[in-house]
Amino acid sequence: MFIELHAQSAFSFLEGAEHPEAFAAEAARLEMPAVALVDRDGVYGAPRLTRAAANAGVKPIVGSEITLADGSRLPLLVEDREGYQNLCRLITRMKLGAPKGAAAIALDDLEPYAAGLVCLTGGARGPLALRLAAGDVDGARRALARLVAMFGRSSCFVEIQRHFLRDQ
Repeated sequence: MFIELHAQSAFSFLEGAEHPEAFAAEAARLEMPAVALVDRDGVYGAPRLTRAAANAGVKPIVGSEITLADGSRLPLLVEDREGYQNLCRLITRMKLGAPKGAAAIALDDLEPYAAGLVCLTGGARGPLALRLAAGDVDGARRALARLVAMFGRSSCFVEIQRHFLRDQ
């Protein structure tokens, strides 16, 4: 069974094309039990996804794709009420004092917000993929070890995406 865990809506400017309602409808059509929305650096589409998913009989998973200080991106999914509070606090901290569109947080500063969140390592723009693409295997290992230490072994997952590229 496939569940989309890294969808971005039109609220993620220049990255997502559909509105949250379309994700819920497509998940229902494909008989997915759930769908996650991870708009960039915010939970902009979460209310609309939650409403549409309830009407479609699909479980909504709220999250956000957080921009890290090194430019990589880390999808975080809400597991419970504490996780939602922590995600909102994290986003607020990132955006306070940052110019519009330039919010970011250092990897080590995520730890106080980790409870109640599930961490995906990100696709091609994730901290692991960027380090691996640069040939920094040890750096990728260190980043993964840091994420597992922060989020816990049962709440940190290596994200795999297929892009149909020759080198995959």
